[in-house]
Amino acid sequence: MTYGYEMRNGTVVINHSEAAVIKQIYKNYISGMSFSMSAKKAGLNIPHGSVKRLLLKKCYLGNDFYPAIIDKETYLAAYNRIKENTFAGNKRRKEAVIHTVFEMGIPTHSFENPFEQAEYIYSLIGVK
Repeated sequence: MTYGYEMRNGTVVINHSEAAVIKQIYKNYISGMSFSMSAKKAGLNIPHGSVKRLLLKKCYLGNDFYPAIIDKETYLAAYNRIKENTFAGNKRRKEAVIHTVFEMGIPTHSFENPFEQAEYIYSLIGVK
């Protein structure tokens, strides 16, 4: 079952103690904390990738199956911060990229063994 919910008599209901943790994680993240710190301060010790996935779960907005734990404004605030940070991170990474040009020699041998052939072909690749 998704964190924040439990099944009772065939119906999904809110697990209020877990829902309080989820709400706190959203609040912490929106206030500027990192993914990991947002969860840790809310009492949940999970990796940052898991926190990101938790923050992006649309089921917390509610639907035909899940009751709402957060409102749309809270979800969008977290979503927009994730999107901004992802864009900024990609921009920083692009600025730090060092372009390398590779060249490959012309193959002159052929091997029956596919592993030997692959090793030979890879050996022909060099930095220009």
